[in-house]
Amino acid sequence: MLTDKEFEIQLKSDFLEEAADLVSGFEESLLRLESDMDSETLVHQIFRFIHTFKGSAAVAGFQELAEYAHHFEQLLSLLRNREIKPSVEIFDLLLKGSDDFKSIVKGYSQDPHMSLQTPQRAVLISQIYTIDDKGIPPSTSQATVQTNKTPAPQPRKPLILLVDDEALVLSILQDALDGFEHEFALAKNGQEALEIFKQKGDDIELIISDESMPLMTGRELLSEIRKAGSKVPFIILSGNIGREQALHYLDLGVWSYFPKPSDYDAILVAAKNAIASCRFHRDIEELAMVAARNYLTFHKVAFLLQDKYNCRDPILEKLSDGVQEIGDIVQRLSSRS
Repeated sequence: MLTDKEFEIQLKSDFLEEAADLVSGFEESLLRLESDMDSETLVHQIFRFIHTFKGSAAVAGFQELAEYAHHFEQLLSLLRNREIKPSVEIFDLLLKGSDDFKSIVKGYSQDPHMSLQTPQRAVLISQIYTIDDKGIPPSTSQATVQTNKTPAPQPRKPLILLVDDEALVLSILQDALDGFEHEFALAKNGQEALEIFKQKGDDIELIISDESMPLMTGRELLSEIRKAGSKVPFIILSGNIGREQALHYLDLGVWSYFPKPSDYDAILVAAKNAIASCRFHRDIEELAMVAARNYLTFHKVAFLLQDKYNCRDPILEKLSDGVQEIGDIVQRLSSRS
């Protein structure tokens, strides 16, 4: 049976072993990002590495390291949300962070109580929080130390994408949805809407589109968006919806369709329901990711507790059952998202 001290030592040792793998993965993804700066997939992957690293450090009791990692998580969050542009300078900052994490993990293996407060780290943190929207940090000599204050980025409003080749219809739709908290993106045909979607797809919570348009129809637009893997709610407006066409819309996952001239009150209700559904599914996906990231940590803690005390203890048995239930929930949430 482990004593309290032995339990703490074991937990920290397990973290340092896991941390080495996380930092290695972080660095590997960074090097791939260097040759593909616009890759959203790599940015998301690197964000997950640092988020897991931060959370595991906190669980193991390395609070100072968790707080240090949080600064880099903030930077990656801005990149992931496209609030700053990827740049060579940002890449260099992240690479410096990766090298420093390696050094810290190695240092903790020799002295788990060492301090992370150094002038070099203070300057690095300051550079993170003074990057401009083009992804350019100030020079080291210009950086102002501000380790105790984390500026909150201004949240962007979600988007509704309106698509119609008639300017009057776009204007009426925008007026009808004026009470929503969203900003609007307008397109006069499917091709133009698809380009907007490629640039701002993560922010779009609803698309309302005409069917018959030049260059690309509403149905073709919906098909392309579904091919891209997006489940964003899609409402179709059409002056001629037959049974066969309606079934095809449903096969593509259209939220609703309305004949023209449209009942804008009915569209308003459908839009509210569609956006609520969109947010629900995004929350489910985020919850699945969070649960998956923490499942192994919970499992490890439960195992160490059982080893330290007694696996027949009813409290520990409930904890073990809870860990298993978390694993089941992860699987269910992943399948739903």
